[in-house]
Amino acid sequence: MPKPLLLRFPLADILPLAEHAAAAPDHRASPYSDASGACLIWAKDNGTYIMSNGLPHLPGKDTHHHVVHADGWGPGTEDGLCDTPVGGDDFAEYFPLNEPLTSDATTTMLEQLRAAVTDGLCWLELGVGTDRVAIAYSD
Repeated sequence: MPKPLLLRFPLADILPLAEHAAAAPDHRASPYSDASGACLIWAKDNGTYIMSNGLPHLPGKDTHHHVVHADGWGPGTEDGLCDTPVGGDDFAEYFPLNEPLTSDATTTMLEQLRAAVTDGLCWLELGVGTDRVAIAYSD
């Protein structure tokens, strides 16, 4: 069984993606769940990264979409993810921005991201286990 993996994404780069999704007039819907509206998409294909589901897309420097890769898991690292809980298959996981992510949360993910940046935190962390993903913010 693979050990849990901590993926770290720079908050200063993630918040603009969230703001783009929140302000977008339309959104790419998840083909895998009923998540709709403004979302961040965590994906794995050429490395692992987060992007906005806002339409029109936020263009990237060298890509069709602007993406923020996990620290140390950029393009070309997808084979290294095979032996982690992320696994070898490509996927897209949608995180709704305008609702709490858990039943005991009182703030939306967008509010949490804004507060984390205001508080001077630097990282959005995804703790990836074999059967769950936990979201946290750190300095």
